[in-house]
Formats: sequence, structure tokens, C-alpha cells
Amino acid sequence: MNNEKNQPESGSMKAVSAEFIKGRHALMGFIRLLVRDHHAVDDIFQEVWLTLVDALERKVEINDQAKWCRGVARN
Repeated sequence: MNNEKNQPESGSMKAVSAEFIKGRHALMGFIRLLVRDHHAVDDIFQEVWLTLVDALERKVEINDQAKWCRGVARN
């Protein structure tokens, strides 16, 4: 059985999604440091995801996804 088929292609939506989900707790913790309102944390987290999807569609090169997401959350 070829496992390469199951491995997401780097930069693909599947790979980006998997990395985002993997780092969600750290990102949520970072956002909580920035804002104390639970609803604002959720809103910012969702906005970071949507911004990441948009960047992927525009083929923006993102070398360090976690760092990039923190930067989006900060702004």
C-alpha cells in the first residue's frame, strides 16, 4: 500500500489545515494573552483561519505558519 497518497502535499489546503489544527491550542493561548474576552478570542481565531485560507488561495509564501498566524492575530 502506498502511504504517499495519504500524505498531504506541502502548501495544500489539507496540509495547511492539518498544521492549523495541530497548533490550535497554542494559537488560542496566544490570543488569550492579547484579549481577555472569550468571544473575542474565538472571533480572532476564526479570522486568522479565514486570512490563512485567503493567503493560501492567493499563493502567498508562508515559511512558518505558526509565526504567521500569531502575526495575523496580533494585528
